[in-house]
Amino acid sequence: MGQIISLPFKLASTTLTFYRGFLHYLVGPGRTSPYLPPSHPESNVPSYLRPRGDASSSDVTPVSSSSWTVPNFTRSPLFFQHARMNIFNLAGAFYLYAKPHYRKDSYGEDLVDNFANVAVPGTGLTLSWFVWNRPLAFLTAMVAMPAASAVAAFHLWVRSRGKSSISE
Repeated sequence: MGQIISLPFKLASTTLTFYRGFLHYLVGPGRTSPYLPPSHPESNVPSYLRPRGDASSSDVTPVSSSSWTVPNFTRSPLFFQHARMNIFNLAGAFYLYAKPHYRKDSYGEDLVDNFANVAVPGTGLTLSWFVWNRPLAFLTAMVAMPAASAVAAFHLWVRSRGKSSISE
């Protein structure tokens, strides 16, 4: 029963971390700083995008091919590095949206053309509808992506018969 109550709070915490990290790279200090590992003295990676503790501490374990379980991976520095790179890439797309592109007049026009042949699974809606202009793409990133993640997490939770992790 306790996990049913705690799961929405975990989802809200993860969503808040996504928003904070996205805004850090979109308009905050992460936009103009070079990509440095969190251990670098001049790194400005926020604490919420870092693993808890150091790589040498007992609660953060490096991931090897023999320990690929969800709990081990989500506590590893590699997980946080991938998350930071994904959020940085998403924020970078908004920076590049109006910039010239080698195939089109702008990166945004190239996105629309590239996403014309990709659809949201099960709906038939092409992804190009969601990147037609920068405000709509921003709304998609801030509302639709977390909502789709919540629906997918709920679907997985139902399919796993209420387990809080797929590795259980």
